[in-house]
Amino acid sequence: MLNLPTELALQALSFVDPQTLSRLQAVSKSWAEFVRVNESTLYHSIAASQGLIPSESTLLDDLDRWYSPRSLQGVTDWKHFLRRHRDIKLSWLGRPPARPASYKATGTRVHRLKVDERAGYVITTAADGGLQVIDILEDRLLWALPKTYVRGYAHIEYAEGGFIIFDRRDGQKEVWRRAPHARDTEDQVVPESSPDERQISVSLQAAEHYASPSMRGHFVAWALITPGTITTAFRAVYPALLTASTHNAHVFDVRTGARLHNISIPALPPGPIDLPDMGNLNYVEISQRHVFTCDSNALRIYSRETERRVFELTSNQMRFGRWLLQVTRIPPEEQAEDALVVHNLRASYHPISDPALQFEEFYAAHVSACGKHLVGALSTARIVVVYNFERVLRGEAQLYDIAFEVQLGSARTTTKYLAFENDRICVATGRGIFVVNILEVPTDLATPPRISVVRLPWFNDPERLHAISCMQMSGTGIWFNWETRPEEDDANSREAHEIDFYLTAENSAYRTRLPGGHVMVLAADEFGPSDQMVSAVHSVNLGIP
Repeated sequence: MLNLPTELALQALSFVDPQTLSRLQAVSKSWAEFVRVNESTLYHSIAASQGLIPSESTLLDDLDRWYSPRSLQGVTDWKHFLRRHRDIKLSWLGRPPARPASYKATGTRVHRLKVDERAGYVITTAADGGLQVIDILEDRLLWALPKTYVRGYAHIEYAEGGFIIFDRRDGQKEVWRRAPHARDTEDQVVPESSPDERQISVSLQAAEHYASPSMRGHFVAWALITPGTITTAFRAVYPALLTASTHNAHVFDVRTGARLHNISIPALPPGPIDLPDMGNLNYVEISQRHVFTCDSNALRIYSRETERRVFELTSNQMRFGRWLLQVTRIPPEEQAEDALVVHNLRASYHPISDPALQFEEFYAAHVSACGKHLVGALSTARIVVVYNFERVLRGEAQLYDIAFEVQLGSARTTTKYLAFENDRICVATGRGIFVVNILEVPTDLATPPRISVVRLPWFNDPERLHAISCMQMSGTGIWFNWETRPEEDDANSREAHEIDFYLTAENSAYRTRLPGGHVMVLAADEFGPSDQMVSAVHSVNLGIP
């Protein structure tokens, strides 16, 4: 290939990964010299061919438009950029480096959090009220709203483009926009969603109190959205804000406050047995094409185009997919002190044979950024993964054939939180914080999916895991609220919790047999709720030197 014109040789090598390129240099002096002379152009082309940058016209100085300062640390050329990307990717799979960090500036009563890694800050609300924006590099306060204004235990959402959304006690949703963007945009809020006098007044006070030439991490009052009905859950995925109750869902444009959709959520038809009221709305999700509601009875999908329900997955199935992958009792043979624990897995094939129903609760659901893949979390540390779920909606496949389940340790513990980003699923349970990496989905019915399950070894205290109320993923980290105690670094306690994890890893859920032979699953909480929660934002930073 060295006889080819340089342009053709470079084009061919642009589809080679850096590891293969290194091996090529090691076995051929001619190739080594060719790569040395054309190194910058070649690694630039590889970055483009792998989709890491928009095109080969992208400049190195433009990388901060798509990547955070953390992920670009030490990057001086395209070769170093590819190396950093590889290190981060391997760290998510359980290879060092991985390091825990805490952020004292977030306070001690953190309830909800959102992270903008590229902008370099974390946004929190607290159990006793207030909202803060904290610099994650310097661990210092950038901007805040007072406790007397933002209610205690307020839920927050954060949408691309710098929109913060949080709820008032009366159900209205406040929208705040990043100050520089609000100043430079041409977006206009519709009159019915204009901020009220109180919101504007607090915005002016915050701007004065935290005055800064750069206004970094500063937000201004943007809109006040009134759904029209009492709603108990909301979710923002730019540019849409979904707010919903058990029987209604409303979609708004966060840029303008305009109402886009009103969706009615009908009740489930009577079931085979008479159950107590289990219809509480647990979670909602939205994509460009669909709205998802997740309650105690079912995970439902609605079309945004028709505003009608297009699919319903009730939580009473004995099996949702033909494959169950389970963390085993066998500890890993090697475990690096500063890395994630990479678990051994067992794949089991389960044909549909049991006509009995198993009543369990859907705790949460998330859809991928592309809107094609769906993950639902059941209450007993189990997730259901459906890649290309629209095939089921179109009648091209059966859900059972394309879905698979993952049991993350003991089923006698509860699911605490679910996140889904970049083919990675992060789940907090009463026994650990896990990352499920989807490596390869099945291409035929006889082949199980190929996944990797890793766990954070520093955070394995069941009592403090129970107190997690929020968890997020960013490009280089997992972020969550964690109760810090003096004994946190007690090696003996961590070892005892590790031993207990493996002893209980394959425990089945607590169940009770109902009249008629059906089964009710009972999720167990080892620790009850506490009004004295003391927690700050913690993270595990992945691939950061």
